Amino acid sequence: MDEIQRMQEHLYAEIIKYPDETEMLKNILDVFVDYPEKYKQEDRESLMTKANLVTPSILAGTVTRKAVSTEWMQTASALGVAVAIATEPIGNGRRFNGGMACENYCW
Repeated sequence: MDEIQRMQEHLYAEIIKYPDETEMLKNILDVFVDYPEKYKQEDRESLMTKANLVTPSILAGTVTRKAVSTEWMQTASALGVAVAIATEPIGNGRRFNGGMACENYCW
């Protein structure tokens, strides 16, 4: 397993452990890492712009991950992205716990 795969597995484990706080992370992985070809370029650009706007607040600790994830999913839903993610597995087709993926680090 290469370094990128190990990082992805840790991210998927975080998604399992904190599902309410990591909707944004799940969405980002699906749109930008696992299945970018499923999404329109303009939708990806809109989501990237939104991510760039909220990231400083997350890093500064001035907003909770859950609040950002909730707001993020509203933006994604407006683009029709969240619906696609809710029905597709994440992580290159590997399924577990509600459609998300993990191979080695599923706690």
